[in-house]
Order: sequence, then C-alpha cells, then structure tokens
Amino acid sequence: MFGTVRTPDIGRTPDGHGAVAAPVEDPALVPLAELASEFGWDSPLITTPRDAIDVLAGRFAGEVVLDDLGRRCVSREVARRLFAERAAAEAKARKAWERREVELAEQAAANPVWPGIPAGPDSDGATAVARMLAAARDALPKRQSVLEHALQDRDGAIEYFPIEQP
Repeated sequence: MFGTVRTPDIGRTPDGHGAVAAPVEDPALVPLAELASEFGWDSPLITTPRDAIDVLAGRFAGEVVLDDLGRRCVSREVARRLFAERAAAEAKARKAWERREVELAEQAAANPVWPGIPAGPDSDGATAVARMLAAARDALPKRQSVLEHALQDRDGAIEYFPIEQP
C-alpha cells in the first residue's frame, strides 16, 4: 500500500523513460535531476528524487531528451521557463503576505492591547493585586443617593419609587 508512487505514463516513449531514444550531446541541456534538486518537492506523494524526476519528465513530456550519459534533460529555455514560473509564484505569495501584514497592522491599530497594571508596588504602596481588585470594584454599577440622582438629572425632576408593601 505504501511505497514509491508511480507517475502516469504521460510522455513516455517505448524506451520507458519519456525521452527521445537517441542520446544528444549538447551543453545547453539541463538534467532533470538538477532541476528536481533545485526546486525540492514537498508533496507527500513525491518521496524520492526519482519520483521528482518522473514528475518533471511527465510535465515536460515532449521536451525531454537523453543526453550523452543517458540522463533525462530539457533545454535551457524550458529550465528558464520553470524558474520564471517559480519567481512569479514567489512574487504572488510575497504580495499576498504583504497584504496580510497590512491587514494585521490595521487590526492591531484598531484594537490596541491593554497595557495592564505594573507588577511592582505603586507610589502609594498598593500592589498589583490590590489595584486590580479596586479596579474591578470600581467597574461595578454603583447605587446613587437621591441627592446624586437629582444633581445628575438635568430637568431637576426627582423620581419616586414607592415601596410596595404586602
């Protein structure tokens, strides 16, 4: 069940390598092994360098030739095209990353982090725990006296809440 992944026979010629059977001696050829090692394959289906070479041979089926040593190779133009595709993909990923960074910076500016309470004693000698408890107590709703309510009321009216007796 597990083991080497077989690639489909796309671009394979009767010799089984997916390449032109006649060896070509040309310094302008780039071996697929070099391209496979340059690009690295992080797919879970490609576990060995041979699998990576097979995938490249399938991708460039009509452009793969054998060099004088019997290695599967492609022309420098094909290699340049592969490098250009990688550069375009990296530029696209970089732009997406920069956009995400801008969005995160905007979110961070809109939602600043609360600085908290200093850990050491304050000038009045209160510890951080005492200050937090005081802040929590101050955050609770407070009961107002009739005078405080009347002073806050702009029109001067005093509300009467009768006590219901059973």
